Amino acid sequence: MTAISVIVPSNRVGGCDVLFAGLANQTLPRDQFELVFVDNLHTKRESLVKDYAREYGLQVTHVKPFDIGTYENHGGSVANGCYQRALNTGIVHSRGRVVVICCDFTYFASDFLKLHLSFHDGDHGGGSVCMFGQIWSVDLVPLIHPNWPNCYGWGAIGHNPALYRDATHVPSYAPWLDDGRRLALIEKWSAQYMKDLRVGTLDPWMWSVFGKPITPSTDISEFRVWQKDKTQYSPGLQHHQLANLKDCSFATEDLLAIGGLNEAMDGCHGHQDSELAGRLEQQRKTRFWYVPMSRVYLFDPHYLTIVRSMERNESANLAIYNEGWTTDFKTPIAQWDLRTKRKELLCL
Repeated sequence: MTAISVIVPSNRVGGCDVLFAGLANQTLPRDQFELVFVDNLHTKRESLVKDYAREYGLQVTHVKPFDIGTYENHGGSVANGCYQRALNTGIVHSRGRVVVICCDFTYFASDFLKLHLSFHDGDHGGGSVCMFGQIWSVDLVPLIHPNWPNCYGWGAIGHNPALYRDATHVPSYAPWLDDGRRLALIEKWSAQYMKDLRVGTLDPWMWSVFGKPITPSTDISEFRVWQKDKTQYSPGLQHHQLANLKDCSFATEDLLAIGGLNEAMDGCHGHQDSELAGRLEQQRKTRFWYVPMSRVYLFDPHYLTIVRSMERNESANLAIYNEGWTTDFKTPIAQWDLRTKRKELLCL
């Protein structure tokens, strides 16, 4: 069995160059890891992904999200609340005994996978463990292709996170602090994005949105990082809320044992990160470890940010959720059996 499966869901054009370049630079031997790329744009990118997998010598499983199960709020795509379904699709296709979950447009430090694997192989006193690390956000504004259509995403409201160390509450972020305004913008941007996809406006950027695509030989140190660390967090055992699915690894067996992510989102106070972490803690007695040496570079193009339509107020959710270290979740709705489906699909 493969040692590590890297699950990356995507609903956006571009980002493949960042993802593949980081994986091609890993110190972990390539026969020990695989990429499970769960892609809503599978049809448009299928040949590109095959070509780059062959060029970089990577094991890649490129699939669409399963069109089954229940949907959060209203269905449709990863961006419309089916992120959970996409991740469950990745879990079913993964062959590794350890699963790493990251978002698209993620570039991995060269020792990233080796560090995650060694952590899970280490002695943690028994029991279930999850590892998560730092996320370094990268300034992309000078690097976005000059002809990129700037009609949706944070860039459309003048939000430039590179100007701030922590861009959560800067003035240009204000629309997101008002639910009505936030949902209206999401609807507007998503409609324009889907139109551009449909008519082919975004086809030239299907692989990369950068003027000069990132390759395995690109010197990542040339990029400006605007949020290098999480200095308020100390290394070691942490609250599970920090398990944010952007630099996070789990034992595959743990994810199978709890049935993956709850696609209905009916048993949680927060979004999918909180929901998954809470059920792992409750059902598997998982301990969550913050390991600063593990880091990813997030080349998230804020000119292309399409946010999932989540109608819950996240600030209120997290205030409730963080009252305690454990959460009394409702019994999740009946979901499809990940373990059985995985066994049938992979003949395990």
